[in-house]
Amino acid sequence: MTSLQPVQDLSFYCIPAAFLLSVSPVLYVSATMMRASNGQWSNALPRQNFERLKGKVPDEVWKRSFRAYSASQNGLEVFPLFAAGVIGAKMAGLPAGEVNTLSLAFLALRALYNVLYTTTSSEATSFLRTATYFIGISVPTWLLVRGGMALNDPASLVR
Repeated sequence: MTSLQPVQDLSFYCIPAAFLLSVSPVLYVSATMMRASNGQWSNALPRQNFERLKGKVPDEVWKRSFRAYSASQNGLEVFPLFAAGVIGAKMAGLPAGEVNTLSLAFLALRALYNVLYTTTSSEATSFLRTATYFIGISVPTWLLVRGGMALNDPASLVR
C-alpha cells in the first residue's frame, strides 16, 4: 500500500520568479542596445537611453528593444497583483496543488507575454499578446476571489 505524499508548496517561490520574469527583458534590452549603439547605452542615465538613441541604432533594433522594455514595465505593474493573489490564497488556506498550478500557469503566461510583446510588430498579432495579458491577469484575480470565497465559506475548500 502506498501513501499519498502531500503536495510540495511552490507558490511562494513563484513570487520572486515572477519578479525576475518582469525584469529579465531589461537584460535583453541592455545587451542589444549596447551592441547596436557601439557602447552608447548609458547606465548612468538609463531612462533617457531610448530617446537619446532613436535614429542612432537600426530602427527595428530600437523598436524591439523598446517593446522588450515595455514588457518589463508591464510585468512590474502586474507583479503586485500576483504577489497579493498568492499570499491571499495561502492565507485563506487554499490547497497547495491549486495554488501551485495557478502560480505556475501565471509564470508560463508571463514568459509567453514577454516573448509576444518583444517580437510582435503587427496589429494582427498584437491581439494574441493582449489576450495573453488578460488571461494572465485573470490568474491572480482568481486566486484573490478563491481566497475570499474560502474565507467566507471554509467548506468551499476542496482538499
